[in-house]
Amino acid sequence: MGQQQYSKAWIWLNYIQGNVMSSIQFGVAVHTRLYGDDRPRLTTLWMAEKQQNGCYNALCPGGYVQVHKSIYPGMVYHKVSVPGGEHHTVHLSVAEDPVTKNWVLTTGTKMIGYWPRETYMAEGASEVYFGGFAGTSMAQTLSPPMGTGDFPTKDLTRSSFIKQLKYVLPDYTVVDINSNEIEYYANDPNCYNVMFLKYVDFDSRETLTFGGPGGHCRL
Repeated sequence: MGQQQYSKAWIWLNYIQGNVMSSIQFGVAVHTRLYGDDRPRLTTLWMAEKQQNGCYNALCPGGYVQVHKSIYPGMVYHKVSVPGGEHHTVHLSVAEDPVTKNWVLTTGTKMIGYWPRETYMAEGASEVYFGGFAGTSMAQTLSPPMGTGDFPTKDLTRSSFIKQLKYVLPDYTVVDINSNEIEYYANDPNCYNVMFLKYVDFDSRETLTFGGPGGHCRL
């Protein structure tokens, strides 16, 4: 990864009403401009009020609230997967708390932190996106690789993936996404792409793979 580049395994929760959008985004990211290095980190982003307010992690007041003492946005994941070799996965989710109505970030059963309901003014998300996101903030610079740097395949030992794709119903029931309602999108398939594998097995459930080498991309 070069300077001013970023590459993310990312989930977006967007609420849109008219021309106003609120968004909570989270995942694992390498972001050299944000962190000053190329290590993968737990990363979050929130935006509100026509995207005029918001920031990464807890870098500005009035947004994200940290709870856990040792797991936090910005922390480094030291164990990194190797294509065709050792694999490591991270379990992350964001959902509205039925009592406080805050939007809670968890890993497994551990609460990491939350966005106050006053920040994310929504009765649920209008749309949810799963996938990868990569680019650069410098003009005339090649876009970096996404995921493993290879295009997605059905071989999960060599492709970056997000599995157990789920969402929460208004009654707070957690369900698998409906594979018949999925839409696919890639800015530039010559640089990056995505493949939805639908139901893989009992552990992986609904799964997608994504990635690509980057390069001269139309982003």
